[in-house]
Amino acid sequence: MGSSTQKGQYEQALADFNQALKLKPEDADPYYMMGVVYLKQGQHAPAIADFTKAVELAPNFAKAYCNRGVAYAMHGQFDQALPDLNKALSLNPKYSKALYMRGLLYSQQKRNDQALADFNRALEINAANDKALYFRGVLYFSQGRYDLALTDFNQALKINPKYAEAYNNRGSIFTAKGQHDQAITDFNQALQIDPRYANAYYNRGVAYYNKSLYDKAIGDFNKCLELDPKLADAYFSKSLALEAAGRQAEARDSYAAFLRYAPPEAKDQIEQARSKIGRR
Repeated sequence: MGSSTQKGQYEQALADFNQALKLKPEDADPYYMMGVVYLKQGQHAPAIADFTKAVELAPNFAKAYCNRGVAYAMHGQFDQALPDLNKALSLNPKYSKALYMRGLLYSQQKRNDQALADFNRALEINAANDKALYFRGVLYFSQGRYDLALTDFNQALKINPKYAEAYNNRGSIFTAKGQHDQAITDFNQALQIDPRYANAYYNRGVAYYNKSLYDKAIGDFNKCLELDPKLADAYFSKSLALEAAGRQAEARDSYAAFLRYAPPEAKDQIEQARSKIGRR
């Protein structure tokens, strides 16, 4: 579906829900549905406002609390997200989405035991929850528990064969295990599903680099940077590939670009980049 067509459908949906509110201004459902539409568009502030109106009108509206929590989290307001997810679960303890979203929030806060407990509980309620499987797999991956992560990604992909993120993360596991051809196959699948998936281009570039296919790696890092021009890791990896390909002048330019976007915690990479371009 083209983005202009989708935008038109969202606008029509919002118009319909606003019309419904004119007829029944005390109905929480249209506010909830408008919040969902805004959330799908990445418009977090209006989504939060509409979910807030929904819970004011219907204080036991678990889905509205859950989705407001999601909107808060996506807006970076994590301290407000957690109480909403807790409230949703107090109203409906078997609310699978609220469980895996709270698990995701816990994992971002490095509260891994609590995150794992929520993912497990979500999957006890619904074993076919592809998102809970995916997020649990990401947690296992971050802990270096590759076999458990692979099992979860494999199962998620059986349930949802169009899950680009699951292919991307499974490919990253194959890269970590040195299975670069399998990794590239998975990154190809992710990009077939979502041709604008910057991280999949980056990861495929890393796999090509590991196979000494430097021109292909550089091409993928360039494509990644077209989509995400401030991704420091892509500039650094591109610099390494350019060096390996004997393109030293271009490598120095790429290192300089990396330094513009490098986070302060990337101390080793920053030092290496500065040494390559003669800057201290």
